[in-house]
Amino acid sequence: PPPMASSAGPGTAVTGAAAWCDGSGVPTEAVRGGYEWVRNGRKLYTTTGTQADGLCLLARTSDEGGHRGMSQIIVPTSTPGFSVSRKLDKLGNRSNSSSEVEFADAYGVMVGEEGRGIPTIIEMANYTRLDCVIGSAGLMRAAFVQAAHHARHRMAFGKHLAEQPLMQNVLADLALESEAATVLTMRLARAYDEEGATAQVFRRVLTPIAKFWICKRTPMVTLEAMEVLGGSGYIGESSMPRMYRGRPGQQIWDGPGNVLGPDVLSALGR
Repeated sequence: PPPMASSAGPGTAVTGAAAWCDGSGVPTEAVRGGYEWVRNGRKLYTTTGTQADGLCLLARTSDEGGHRGMSQIIVPTSTPGFSVSRKLDKLGNRSNSSSEVEFADAYGVMVGEEGRGIPTIIEMANYTRLDCVIGSAGLMRAAFVQAAHHARHRMAFGKHLAEQPLMQNVLADLALESEAATVLTMRLARAYDEEGATAQVFRRVLTPIAKFWICKRTPMVTLEAMEVLGGSGYIGESSMPRMYRGRPGQQIWDGPGNVLGPDVLSALGR
């Protein structure tokens, strides 16, 4: 849809961060007209997924009567009022664009109830946290497969590496950790397909726990697998460096450890 004029309606003024947990504190402004919003402002650091069709943003809503809480708004990246001011150079995950973005009379639509933006975005974040868990468990497996393949074919001291007792210990540890992460991931994913209060509580509490543990362990597992390959695993032509660089992103996205811990306690308290 076309962007609304900045003078649209006598609606609610909105100021706040352009995305949730925005540490820059740069204010943005929006004007409400029904369920459509005009947003103005700048998101300095950092908006990931700007190649997507739309961005989910939080804004602090208020009117003449005072504060009304945080609300969630979706802004299509195709709206003329949205622009990318600078691409950010990341350690890894470079094919998934992260940028500074700006809004100038950008069209947006509210998602969920006004003033209930945090619960709305947390529900969405649980699914993206599940994505992080699945991706990390898959990369654990990929790293282990690379290490096991190398150990089966590389000769050292008259034997394949896989036949050496110390290397067998390393490979067993990698296999066990990968298997455990896979089992936990699949059990958690099953809870998202189940109905009822038990499944709801299970996924609400276990998702941040699994996200914390599996995503935290994946860089260590990947590093150990890289060490199995030796010098060739450290070379850019190998897939291992890209795996290793990309793993910290899974830890940071949708809540690092100091966000996940209080979130688990909050969920248990309710």
